Amino acid sequence: MTGQTYRVLVRTTDRAGNVENVPGGPQNNSSYVEFTYTAAIPVSRITGPAENDHWTPAGATLTGTANEVSIGEEVQLWDITDPNSYLAWTGLLWVSSDTYPNYNAAAYTNGNPGDDDTWTYGVAPAVWTENGLLRRFQLRARALAPTEAPAQGPVSFFVDGVDPQGDFTYPTVGYLNRLPRIRGTATDNADGEPTSQKSVFFRVKRNEDGKYWDFVSASPQFVNPGGGCFSGPEATCKAATDLGGNSFEVTHASFTDGTAFESNKVYTLELAAKDKAGNNATKLKVITWDATPPAAGIARPASVQRINSLPSITGTASDFYSMSATSVSLRSLGKDKCYNGAGSFNQACPYWLETSSDASSNWAYSDPSLNATLQGVNTWYRLLIKPIDTATNENTTYVDDVSSRTFLMDSQRPAAGVSVPADEGNFQSGALSGVSYPITGTVDDPNTPWNSGIRRVSIRISYNDLAPGDTWYWLSGPQTWSSGAVAAVQGMFDTGSTFGGGETNWDYDQLV
Repeated sequence: MTGQTYRVLVRTTDRAGNVENVPGGPQNNSSYVEFTYTAAIPVSRITGPAENDHWTPAGATLTGTANEVSIGEEVQLWDITDPNSYLAWTGLLWVSSDTYPNYNAAAYTNGNPGDDDTWTYGVAPAVWTENGLLRRFQLRARALAPTEAPAQGPVSFFVDGVDPQGDFTYPTVGYLNRLPRIRGTATDNADGEPTSQKSVFFRVKRNEDGKYWDFVSASPQFVNPGGGCFSGPEATCKAATDLGGNSFEVTHASFTDGTAFESNKVYTLELAAKDKAGNNATKLKVITWDATPPAAGIARPASVQRINSLPSITGTASDFYSMSATSVSLRSLGKDKCYNGAGSFNQACPYWLETSSDASSNWAYSDPSLNATLQGVNTWYRLLIKPIDTATNENTTYVDDVSSRTFLMDSQRPAAGVSVPADEGNFQSGALSGVSYPITGTVDDPNTPWNSGIRRVSIRISYNDLAPGDTWYWLSGPQTWSSGAVAAVQGMFDTGSTFGGGETNWDYDQLV
């Protein structure tokens, strides 16, 4: 009978008739003991969930065991997400825990003799997230009958119905020639809750054949994928390094030096994130490997080599995929220094200045001091153009008159003088003009050796008709005199003198 105290006395007699002396009362470790019989009572255990487990709605089932004397199990399930308003599950709906402190019967299975019994309790997936996609629950369980006291638990756990979110923070562009890192962010609505750590992986797929980069092999290469990043160890999935602040990255030497990739081929980067509950999501980023430099050309200054003004430098640039920017470097050959973008040639060369570009990658450079600075010091200059594409390829050699141009800035005006006829001189008819008596003079282009040389000398011959007050101009083409505004323009014509370099005289030997 349970609760009853019993005594057991044992006395031994040997073959010679000696009888054991027994204690006068019950003693521990003697032949006379006393005990109280207590019948076994129901005892159960919660096997799932463990404290702070995270489950998906579809995977949330409550389980446990009970000893042989138990005949059933009942559970109490509360939603404790809001500490100010606990909810209790009645088996049909959620109500305030203040109005429903009861337990609900679990499904119970008797075990074989000597084995524990088992129990389960499940609700529909939608029930778990009826009040929100991330909820915290509390479970108590007790065996029957009599009713186990105290109940097992409470055990707190989470049910999460939201996939994690991820995105790439590097690379930021779709065209690359090096990949020193793959970096991204991964967040989850359960971040900050106990044991809510995430698993984050990166993968790299070659689009043309669907193969993935093998991060494990001693001979890195693209291989056929296995079961994916969430089903177990997978050589094509690289566990990311947690940088803190929900930022993750992986690196690989073959990505940094580019040997893993082939130019002009397309690859897909994958960021795979799984939360503690098992929800998962994958973010993709398509990249193109581009190892070919872009091309650029110079429109201004033109290839005439000698100029007297340069308010802006312009040109074109192009790339098979995508342009990023174009820079210019302007070197004074006289000072052997480069332009600083602010009115001085004081930088070691090359010194790159950013240009502005339009949608077609036509580029231009100018600043308020450029033209005045060039005109202030006449000398030879060398212009270099460096286009950079989105993949950061840039030219390393410069082709004359394509990505390089040398020009002379000559802003000083030339000067010409008339030797024959002399000023205020008097000449007889036929004694001035023609081959025998040409009109002659001198010409000078100052600032040697930074001068461009004489291109031509123009002349205008005119006289005033005092009576009507007209000015008459000699027209060399029709060989006649004419007056008026048009004639004044046409009356300035080339002397016909040629200048190959260094000449200081001119003549006009046509008849007038």
